[in-house]
This record gives sequence, structure tokens and C-alpha cells, in this order.
Amino acid sequence: MTAYQPLNLVACDGEDLKVISAMMQDCIITASDMVFDKSMRLFAIMGNRFCWEVEEEETQQRVRVGVHFTDVRKVAYRDVEFGSDQILSLLAIEFVSQEPPGGILRIIFSGRSEIRLTIDALNMVMQDVTPGWSASSRPQHKDDEPLNEN
Repeated sequence: MTAYQPLNLVACDGEDLKVISAMMQDCIITASDMVFDKSMRLFAIMGNRFCWEVEEEETQQRVRVGVHFTDVRKVAYRDVEFGSDQILSLLAIEFVSQEPPGGILRIIFSGRSEIRLTIDALNMVMQDVTPGWSASSRPQHKDDEPLNEN
């Protein structure tokens, strides 16, 4: 049995990022809860994270989480309406182009929504900021469908 314990994780390289991406999968984010402060070179997100680390289905929980990236030079996006009530479901955060120690990070949401951060270095912090609460359901993912062969 794994009880919920608040997470406070830091990513400084691609392997760290994979862990945080897994913990953030299915995080529900409102577009108004994301901000880019160009003068501080900071991109921040608040959302409701599903606690994948809690193994017991009867204790499934969500928690309010804060994530921030520093050393951000540029933000590009598709199908995201910053400042709106648009609801986004996070699928993954990944490097697509690495120019050590920086590169381009993709924040990928369901549908076509995506944010790309051009960063000078990977400096990311993810921190649970509230106690967990009971989640009404566990996110479901379709199994990979087999490929057709000719």
C-alpha cells in the first residue's frame, strides 16, 4: 500500500524530466493558470495532478501542483488560449531538441494543444502545494492498438 506523500521534484536533465512527466500525466490545467514572465525568464503552471504514485485504487487522489521552468527564452504554442477558462489535459513533457544544457521542451496536451519552451538550461521544479483529495475517477488510457501489416 502506498499512501500519498507530497512530491517536491527537480529536473536538471532528460532523465529527471521523464520522472516528472510521468507524475504529471493527466494533470488538468486551466489555461488561465499558466503564465510566462519574460523579464524573469520564468514559465509557471498550476494544475490538478492525478497521484499516479498512490497504488491503491480505492485511495485514488488528485492534488494541486505548481510547476515552474526557469531560463526560458521563448514560448511558442498551438491551440492554447492563455488567460481563458480552456481546460487542458497534460499528456507529457519532453525534450525534442537538445543543445546541452538547453534546447526545446514540449508540453503536450490532449488534442492538438502544445506549448514549446526554448530554454538555455533545464531547470524545472514540480511541487505539490495542497493536501490530496479523493479523485472521482482514475484516468483511462487505451492500450496501444496493434499495427496493420501488409
